[in-house]
Amino acid sequence: PIFVDEPTPEQAVAILKGLKQKYEEHHGIEISDAAIDSAVKLSVRYISGRFLPDKAIDVIDEAASHVRIDNMGAAGELRSIEDELDRLRADEQEAYLAEDYERSARCHQQVLELEATAQAERERLAAEEHSAVLTPRDVAVVVSRWSGVPLESMSTEESSKYLQLEQRLHEQLVGQDPAVSAIAETVRRNKAGLTEPGRPIGSFMFCGPTGVGKTEMVKVLAEELFSSRDAIVRIDMGEYTEKFSVTRLIGSPPGYVGYEEGGQLTEAVRRRPYSIVLLDEIEKAHPDVLNVLLQLLDDGRLTDSKGVTVNFANTIVVMTSNIAAHEIADFTDNRTESELEAAWPELSKRVLDELRRHFKPEFVNRIDEVVVFHTLTREQVKRIARLQLRGTEERLAEKGITLRLTDSAWDLLAEQGYDRSFGARPMRRAIARLIVNPLSSLLIAQELPEGSVVQLDDDGAGGLAMSTVTAGTAVSA
Repeated sequence: PIFVDEPTPEQAVAILKGLKQKYEEHHGIEISDAAIDSAVKLSVRYISGRFLPDKAIDVIDEAASHVRIDNMGAAGELRSIEDELDRLRADEQEAYLAEDYERSARCHQQVLELEATAQAERERLAAEEHSAVLTPRDVAVVVSRWSGVPLESMSTEESSKYLQLEQRLHEQLVGQDPAVSAIAETVRRNKAGLTEPGRPIGSFMFCGPTGVGKTEMVKVLAEELFSSRDAIVRIDMGEYTEKFSVTRLIGSPPGYVGYEEGGQLTEAVRRRPYSIVLLDEIEKAHPDVLNVLLQLLDDGRLTDSKGVTVNFANTIVVMTSNIAAHEIADFTDNRTESELEAAWPELSKRVLDELRRHFKPEFVNRIDEVVVFHTLTREQVKRIARLQLRGTEERLAEKGITLRLTDSAWDLLAEQGYDRSFGARPMRRAIARLIVNPLSSLLIAQELPEGSVVQLDDDGAGGLAMSTVTAGTAVSA
C-alpha cells in the first residue's frame, strides 16, 4: 500500500487556491483568499476526525452554497414585488373599466411607486451579482454549525473573556475564592500560550466535602468557556473499577461486543471537542484506567479501539475526589472567610500529601492544580440562598409580584438549607418547601394579583409566615 500523509495547512491553502476557480464558476460567486485561509485554519482547529484538504474543501463548498442561496432569496423578494405590481395593474384596469376613476388613480399612483422600488431592487441585485464574495465570516458560520462551537468564539477577540474570568466566576459561585483564582490562572496560562502545546487547557483535581460547589464550578466553567452548561462529558469512575473497564473508555477491540459504538470517553469528546471532561470520584477507578488517563493528561490525546486519535487539547479535564473530604471538613469548620483564605496553603499541602498516598506520583504530577473546596460559612450559605432564589424572584416579577424576606427568614433558610453531611444541596428543597409551594397555591387560587408585595418572616415554628399586601389590603397566609 501507498500511504499519503495529510498535507500541511500551507499545502492545503495552495490546493484550495488551485480549486478556487471551479468552485467560483459552480456557485456563481467570488471566493476570497481570506475565506480560503479561514477555511483551513478553522477546520484544523475545530473539526476533528477528518483531514485536510477534504474538510476545508467541504467547508468552502457549503459556505459558498449558503451565499448563493441568500442571493436567490433576494431575487425572490423582487419576484414578490413584481407579483404585487401585476395585481395593482389589474386592479387599476378593473377600476377604469368600472368608471371608478378615483380608485383607478390610487392604484396608478401605487403602481408608479412600486415600479420605482422594483427598479431599485433590480439595480441592487445586478450589483450584488458581480460583488457576491465568500468572506471569512461565511466560513466561520459553517464551521460553527459543524462543530457546535459558538460563532462569537471564532470571530471575536476572547482576551477580555479570560481576563474577566475570575470576576464572572465569583458572580455565580459563593466562597471558594482560592479555588476560583487557581482555576482562572491555569486557564489564562494556557490561552497565553505559555503551557506545553497539545495538552488539555487545564487539568484539575477537585477535593472537598459534598455540596460545597464542585459540580457547580464545572457547570459555570462550561458556560463561561464553552457557552453552554451542557458542554460537559461526565464519566462516573465508580463504573470503572475493573481491569477490563479500559475498553469502555476507549472502545472494545475488533470482534468484541460494542466495537462499533466506540469508547464512552473518546466518542463523546470526538463529537464535542470543546467541552469539560468530568471524571467523577476518580479514586474508584482501576489503576489500568488511570494509566490510560496519564496519556490524556500528558499528550492531550487518546487513540480509540478503531485507531482514531481523539484530540483533548480543547478540553478541560476535571477530576473529583472524596479523598481527605472529612479532613477538609474538620479543618475548615467554624472558621471565618478570612481565616479560611489564610489557611489555604496549609490545607492544600495536607490534601496533596493525602493524594500522593493514594495515587502514583506520576499521575499526581501531571495534574495542573489540586483545588481544595472548603466547607461553607453561615454567611456564604445565605448568599447561596439568595442566588438560588433569584430565579423565583424574576419569575414573580414577570407577574408583577414582589418578594421580600426579613433577616430572620434568610437565617431560617440558611439553617434548613444546609447540612454538614450534604453541604448546600438541601437548599433547593428548602426553598421549594418554604417559599415556592405556598406561593404556587396562592397563584393558582388567584390570590396574588399584579402589584402584590409578599413578605416572608420566621414564624418561630420552623416555617415562614407569609404576609401579602395587595392594593393597600394586607392578607396573611
